[in-house]
Amino acid sequence: MAGEKRMQDDVAGKQRQAEENKKQAEIAERQRQLLEKRRQSEITYLAEKQRLEEERKKAVQSYPMTCRGGGALSVTGVGTNSVQIRFQPGRGPATSGLTPGQCTWADRALRPDEPTTICDDRTRAAQYAGLLARSDQYVIVHVSNDNLGCMRVARVGP
Repeated sequence: MAGEKRMQDDVAGKQRQAEENKKQAEIAERQRQLLEKRRQSEITYLAEKQRLEEERKKAVQSYPMTCRGGGALSVTGVGTNSVQIRFQPGRGPATSGLTPGQCTWADRALRPDEPTTICDDRTRAAQYAGLLARSDQYVIVHVSNDNLGCMRVARVGP
Protein backbone atom coordinates (compact mmCIF):
# COMPACT_ATOMS: atom_id res chain seq x y z
CA MET A 1 0.00 0.00 0.00
CA ALA A 2 2.80 2.43 0.83
CA GLY A 3 4.33 1.62 -2.57
CA GLU A 4 1.02 2.27 -4.28
CA LYS A 5 0.65 5.59 -2.40
CA ARG A 6 4.18 6.61 -3.43
CA MET A 7 3.37 5.70 -7.03
CA GLN A 8 0.18 7.81 -6.94
CA ASP A 9 2.13 10.70 -5.42
CA ASP A 10 4.77 10.36 -8.17
CA VAL A 11 2.10 10.35 -10.87
CA ALA A 12 0.38 13.35 -9.26
CA GLY A 13 3.73 15.16 -9.01
CA LYS A 14 4.50 14.43 -12.66
CA GLN A 15 1.05 15.71 -13.64
CA ARG A 16 1.59 18.90 -11.63
CA GLN A 17 5.01 19.31 -13.24
CA ALA A 18 3.53 18.74 -16.70
CA GLU A 19 0.80 21.31 -16.00
CA GLU A 20 3.40 23.77 -14.70
CA ASN A 21 5.57 23.19 -17.79
CA LYS A 22 2.50 23.73 -19.99
CA LYS A 23 1.69 27.01 -18.18
CA GLN A 24 5.30 28.17 -18.52
CA ALA A 25 5.23 27.34 -22.25
CA GLU A 26 1.96 29.27 -22.67
CA ILE A 27 3.42 32.29 -20.83
CA ALA A 28 6.58 32.14 -22.96
CA GLU A 29 4.43 31.99 -26.12
CA ARG A 30 2.33 34.99 -25.01
CA GLN A 31 5.54 36.92 -24.27
CA ARG A 32 6.89 36.04 -27.73
CA GLN A 33 3.63 37.21 -29.34
CA LEU A 34 3.70 40.41 -27.31
CA LEU A 35 7.29 41.11 -28.39
CA GLU A 36 6.35 40.42 -32.01
CA LYS A 37 3.41 42.84 -31.76
CA ARG A 38 5.75 45.45 -30.28
CA ARG A 39 8.30 44.91 -33.04
CA GLN A 40 5.59 45.23 -35.70
CA SER A 41 4.27 48.31 -33.96
CA GLU A 42 7.73 49.89 -33.97
CA ILE A 43 8.17 49.06 -37.66
CA THR A 44 4.79 50.60 -38.42
CA TYR A 45 5.64 53.65 -36.30
CA LEU A 46 9.00 54.18 -38.02
CA ALA A 47 7.48 53.78 -41.48
CA GLU A 48 4.72 56.27 -40.64
CA LYS A 49 7.25 58.69 -39.15
CA GLN A 50 9.36 58.53 -42.32
CA ARG A 51 6.28 58.98 -44.53
CA LEU A 52 5.19 62.04 -42.55
CA GLU A 53 8.69 63.53 -42.68
CA GLU A 54 8.76 63.13 -46.47
CA GLU A 55 5.28 64.63 -46.68
CA ARG A 56 6.37 67.55 -44.48
CA LYS A 57 9.37 68.20 -46.70
CA LYS A 58 7.15 68.27 -49.77
CA ALA A 59 4.63 70.54 -48.05
CA VAL A 60 7.19 73.21 -47.08
CA GLN A 61 6.58 76.26 -49.23
CA SER A 62 9.64 77.72 -50.89
CA TYR A 63 10.06 81.24 -52.20
CA PRO A 64 12.35 82.74 -54.87
CA MET A 65 15.46 84.48 -53.63
CA THR A 66 17.69 86.38 -56.04
CA CYS A 67 21.42 86.54 -55.37
CA ARG A 68 24.06 88.66 -57.06
CA GLY A 69 27.51 87.12 -57.15
CA GLY A 70 30.76 88.68 -55.99
CA GLY A 71 31.25 91.04 -53.08
CA ALA A 72 31.33 89.49 -49.62
CA LEU A 73 29.33 86.45 -50.73
CA SER A 74 31.16 83.24 -49.78
CA VAL A 75 30.64 79.61 -50.75
CA THR A 76 31.96 77.05 -48.25
CA GLY A 77 31.89 73.26 -48.37
CA VAL A 78 30.52 71.63 -45.23
CA GLY A 79 31.37 67.97 -44.76
CA THR A 80 31.27 65.86 -47.90
CA ASN A 81 27.78 66.64 -49.17
CA SER A 82 26.79 70.17 -48.20
CA VAL A 83 27.50 73.77 -49.14
CA GLN A 84 26.82 76.98 -47.24
CA ILE A 85 26.53 80.29 -49.06
CA ARG A 86 26.80 83.36 -46.84
CA PHE A 87 25.46 86.61 -48.22
CA GLN A 88 24.58 90.16 -47.26
CA PRO A 89 20.84 90.91 -47.19
CA GLY A 90 19.54 93.24 -49.89
CA ARG A 91 17.93 96.49 -48.74
CA GLY A 92 14.68 95.85 -50.60
CA PRO A 93 13.04 93.50 -53.07
CA ALA A 94 15.10 92.09 -55.95
CA THR A 95 13.50 94.57 -58.36
CA SER A 96 15.12 97.48 -56.47
CA GLY A 97 18.57 96.14 -57.34
CA LEU A 98 21.36 94.28 -55.55
CA THR A 99 24.97 95.13 -54.91
CA PRO A 100 27.57 92.37 -55.31
CA GLY A 101 27.25 89.71 -52.60
CA GLN A 102 23.63 90.44 -51.73
CA CYS A 103 20.54 88.22 -51.82
CA THR A 104 16.93 89.19 -51.26
CA TRP A 105 13.35 88.08 -51.78
CA ALA A 106 11.54 88.85 -55.01
CA ASP A 107 8.93 90.95 -53.21
CA ARG A 108 10.64 92.36 -50.10
CA ALA A 109 13.83 92.74 -48.10
CA LEU A 110 14.88 90.05 -45.65
CA ARG A 111 13.68 90.52 -42.11
CA PRO A 112 16.36 90.92 -39.41
CA ASP A 113 15.53 87.46 -37.98
CA GLU A 114 15.85 85.63 -41.32
CA PRO A 115 19.06 83.68 -42.01
CA THR A 116 21.71 85.07 -44.34
CA THR A 117 23.04 81.61 -45.14
CA ILE A 118 21.81 79.41 -47.98
CA CYS A 119 22.33 75.67 -47.41
CA ASP A 120 22.29 73.18 -50.24
CA ASP A 121 23.73 69.84 -51.27
CA ARG A 122 26.93 69.91 -53.33
CA THR A 123 25.37 68.34 -56.40
CA ARG A 124 22.67 70.99 -56.83
CA ALA A 125 24.95 73.84 -55.71
CA ALA A 126 27.40 72.86 -58.45
CA GLN A 127 24.78 74.12 -60.94
CA TYR A 128 25.04 77.71 -59.75
CA ALA A 129 27.79 78.25 -57.14
CA GLY A 130 30.41 79.06 -59.77
CA LEU A 131 28.28 81.95 -61.02
CA LEU A 132 28.29 83.49 -57.55
CA ALA A 133 32.01 84.27 -57.84
CA ARG A 134 31.19 86.89 -60.50
CA SER A 135 29.55 90.20 -59.63
CA ASP A 136 27.85 90.40 -63.04
CA GLN A 137 25.90 87.16 -62.44
CA TYR A 138 22.52 86.68 -60.78
CA VAL A 139 21.09 83.41 -59.49
CA ILE A 140 17.55 82.64 -58.41
CA VAL A 141 17.08 79.87 -55.84
CA HIS A 142 13.79 78.81 -54.29
CA VAL A 143 14.36 78.51 -50.56
CA SER A 144 12.57 78.02 -47.27
CA ASN A 145 13.72 78.94 -43.78
CA ASP A 146 14.54 75.75 -41.85
CA ASN A 147 14.51 77.69 -38.54
CA LEU A 148 17.99 76.29 -37.86
CA GLY A 149 19.94 79.15 -39.40
CA CYS A 150 19.66 78.15 -43.06
CA MET A 151 17.63 78.99 -46.09
CA ARG A 152 17.21 75.48 -47.58
CA VAL A 153 17.19 75.24 -51.37
CA ALA A 154 14.20 73.47 -52.87
CA ARG A 155 15.08 74.21 -56.48
CA VAL A 156 17.19 76.42 -58.71
CA GLY A 157 15.91 78.78 -61.39
CA PRO A 158 13.05 81.19 -61.96
